[in-house]
Amino acid sequence: MSETGLTEVFITSSEEVTEDVYLVSFKRTFDFFPGQVLGIATEADGPRRLYSICSGNDDDEIKILYNVVDEGYLTPRLSDLNEGDSIWITGPRGKFPVLLGLHMSVAAHKKTIMQFIMAG
Repeated sequence: MSETGLTEVFITSSEEVTEDVYLVSFKRTFDFFPGQVLGIATEADGPRRLYSICSGNDDDEIKILYNVVDEGYLTPRLSDLNEGDSIWITGPRGKFPVLLGLHMSVAAHKKTIMQFIMAG
């Protein structure tokens, strides 16, 4: 972990799924709840931006889907990276289920399965 609280991870896949929309993946080393975000930077001391995790709870890799913003700082740099290149990330953040007023029930099956039920 860097002095800025970021952890270096190595890209296992980076693909353009449609024009200017990319899916970047790296090995999963932490747990998260659906709806959480990660801070991502291309350098240990560089500016970071928040991106939603789009992986399932049982996936071996973390996947981030993003679109390139031409005038943006980070996404043009991210889109130039390839398998084996590194990025810097924060741990998962956010309390998406709580912020939306959702109740969470947990059932055990293999790993934890999260179900969200609208509060009524």
